[in-house]
Amino acid sequence: MTNMKTTDAISHYTTTAALAAVLDITSGAISQWGEFVPEWVAGRLEKETKGVLVHDIELYKRLAQVKKEQKQAA
Repeated sequence: MTNMKTTDAISHYTTTAALAAVLDITSGAISQWGEFVPEWVAGRLEKETKGVLVHDIELYKRLAQVKKEQKQAA
C-alpha cells in the first residue's frame, strides 16, 4: 500500500483541474494541500477510484501526532 500523495492523485486524474472537478473544488484549493492529500479527500478518492488510490488511516494518525508534537514544542 502506498500513501496517497497529492502528486499521485493529480497523476491519476491527469491534471489538477480534472481532480478539482471530480471533488467539486478549485485547483487553488488543491495547490494548498502539501505533500499528502487531506484525509477527507483521501477517503473519497479511494471510493472514486475503486481502491486504485488508497486511504491509509494510519498515515493520517501519524501525521496528526507529529503535528500535535510540533505544536507542543513551539
